[in-house]
Amino acid sequence: MQTVFESAKRRTPYTMEEELEFIRNQKLMQPYTYSMIEKATGEFIGNTGFMNVKDGEAELGIVITYAKQNAGFGEEAINSLINYGWNNLPINRVYLEVYIDNDRAIHLYEKCGFTEFKRTDKDIFMEIISPAREG
Repeated sequence: MQTVFESAKRRTPYTMEEELEFIRNQKLMQPYTYSMIEKATGEFIGNTGFMNVKDGEAELGIVITYAKQNAGFGEEAINSLINYGWNNLPINRVYLEVYIDNDRAIHLYEKCGFTEFKRTDKDIFMEIISPAREG
């Protein structure tokens, strides 16, 4: 079964059952995956986390359920995850991949401090370097 992060090329929303299956599968496989719950309602927002943590780097993944998009949760989650990584993990660079036509996500990542370092005809690759480790 594909996990949410492994199937980044998918463009359709995930069902609640698919999200729950992802969480169950990640419990043993990915120690840096977190579920987001809305503080005010206790409702499930989505998942975020670090993948491929090695050699001082980590890949960021985030999936927000369709009903919870455009509510500011992505920015809060990304900033919290990045701060957690800088303070608790042996990483100094976080990178991600995003569809070239996903303007909302690109804007969000830029707002959170990511910059482009590579581009293909389909994807943009972005990164953020720990301020404590910059030149």
